[in-house]
Amino acid sequence: MTECGDDVNDSRLNREEFIDFHEDDNQWMTRVLMTSPFSDLLSDWHAARQTEPTPTKLPDATVLTAEKMSPYLKDISIFDCISEDEVVYRFVGTEIVERMGHDVTGENVLTLTEGEGTKQVKEVFQRVLNTPEAALIFYVNGYSSGRQAGVISLILPIQGPEDCPPRVVAVHRPASVRSYLSKQEKVQIGKTIDRQIRISI
Repeated sequence: MTECGDDVNDSRLNREEFIDFHEDDNQWMTRVLMTSPFSDLLSDWHAARQTEPTPTKLPDATVLTAEKMSPYLKDISIFDCISEDEVVYRFVGTEIVERMGHDVTGENVLTLTEGEGTKQVKEVFQRVLNTPEAALIFYVNGYSSGRQAGVISLILPIQGPEDCPPRVVAVHRPASVRSYLSKQEKVQIGKTIDRQIRISI
């Protein structure tokens, strides 16, 4: 998880139901996963599993490359999951950096969470890695500007290089701004997680 939110370019992702949740989970998941860039990453992730002689459970990072994801790389973040308490941004797309206000590459995402949010974010990464499974999440971040905004993230496990920590790739899109509060020193990720769907892979 990771990222922030302003207005959404795709009108299909800028509807009232993303806040009020007029759709049930299956309707919401289906609509989101059929929308770019979520559909793009999911398609490339599945294609990267189709190795010979048999498909792999997880795509290898040498197959699901930055070049492969280039059309939507600006919305991508990749994490090195070093331990339960250390999940480090390995790569952060340009639009994410711009919306976050600074480049968080090399930072531990868990240090950008607080309280119950830390527990929830940690659990998401652990389930994605250990089950393994995908996760589709709608959550709220707080930014140094005081903006409180929704984010939609699709999180998927990938197979990192040998002797390297497990990796996770995620694609993010901002949703509507909820409110504005006082300025704060740093971004706070996952202040609330409003919707969380676990997807078998």
